[in-house]
Amino acid sequence: MKAWTCFRHNLFLGLTLLALASCSGEGGGPTAGGGTGGTGITAGTTGVSVGAITAFGSITVNDDKYEIGGASISGDGQNGLTENDLKKGNIVLVNATISGNTRTATSVSFEDTVEGPVESVAPDGLSMVVLGQTVQIDNTTNIDNSIPGQDILNLNTELDLNPGVDIVEVSGHVKGDGLIAATLVELKLGPTDLEVKGFVKNHNAGAGTFEIGLLTVNYQQFPADITDMPNPAGNAWNDLFVEVKGDLFDPVARELRATKVEPQGLGVINANNLEVEGFVTSVLVPGSDFTLGVLRVQTTMSTVFKGGTPDEIVTGVKLEVEGVLLNGVLMASKVSFRESVRLESDVATISPPGTPTRTLTLVELNSPALQVTVNSQTQLDNIANLDAINVGDHLIIRGRPTGATTVTATEVKLDAGKTDVILQGAVDSAADPFVVILGVT
Repeated sequence: MKAWTCFRHNLFLGLTLLALASCSGEGGGPTAGGGTGGTGITAGTTGVSVGAITAFGSITVNDDKYEIGGASISGDGQNGLTENDLKKGNIVLVNATISGNTRTATSVSFEDTVEGPVESVAPDGLSMVVLGQTVQIDNTTNIDNSIPGQDILNLNTELDLNPGVDIVEVSGHVKGDGLIAATLVELKLGPTDLEVKGFVKNHNAGAGTFEIGLLTVNYQQFPADITDMPNPAGNAWNDLFVEVKGDLFDPVARELRATKVEPQGLGVINANNLEVEGFVTSVLVPGSDFTLGVLRVQTTMSTVFKGGTPDEIVTGVKLEVEGVLLNGVLMASKVSFRESVRLESDVATISPPGTPTRTLTLVELNSPALQVTVNSQTQLDNIANLDAINVGDHLIIRGRPTGATTVTATEVKLDAGKTDVILQGAVDSAADPFVVILGVT
């Protein structure tokens, strides 16, 4: 899994992109790579949505507003909570009824993704290691009650963390092995639980251990409750998405003594309406069968694609998918492409002119190595049409990678008078003191 990084001029800003890995959890929270579990959701619910809370006044999840006045609210094993217990950035699972444009939640549940001692904080303050998991933040991450809309949030500045002493609770999306994109980071005071969600690897049934990221989990020492897990013999546990609760962490051995290990899932296999946002983690059949985190998605001839085409569904692309959940598979009615790259610079070249698809290169971004495709599905802001884009224009571009040095733009904004140069994307390689992002060193 590539790390996502942003550079403004030559200053490292460390922006990381969010990813939604799966949905689930016992105790009623989200997991979708962020963790919610058995919430009592039954087949035939009118609507299910998994994502981060982005606004209040009721709550907004995946760009939809849900009225929660009469909803039951639970989180981290506690029932009977109120709206005051919810925070911006909580990954929630919302069960709702839908009538026209009104969405009324019947239940809202949330869980953290990792909770434990801070092992280390990166020098730039934009990532940290907690229970062997690398926690990334970006400008959408909420840190306690920090003011939204800041260009960059800094863990050291906002929380003044002391590795080896402080304990944090993180809500976010599991992007891959040992990598969490944080939507909310909170400093915990006093005794706290030890919890982590992630994908099992290197399971050793004889020793009673497995790994999640850099963490070793020992489930025989206590021993842990594993009654909900498959028979530990063989390799049946590897690649499962699980939640681990523990009571003792050895920072030297980086080992967690588990008290309970359980598999995580959405908590429902059928739903009339399901909305999830995340990153494509694998493609089974190009354009029509893929996984979003750990949720399998299939498209049909009637699926509507917004901002991209089926052949552009590749690993690492960020999508929002809506549809019907049928026997655990999301049958997509709509697939919307989300940006995972941000570029800002002056236009160096445009070719070919007068066509519905243009290729741009940008000044100061290794032009012409990095090429940006702008097409009829690209949203234009402050620009009348493709013919109105000129060499020398200062553009802010959001898009998705389609190759090692190619990006398809989902949004292009003309911002005359600015001189910023920004490069945000996946780190292809690193050799001190250089990194390569989208082919740009």
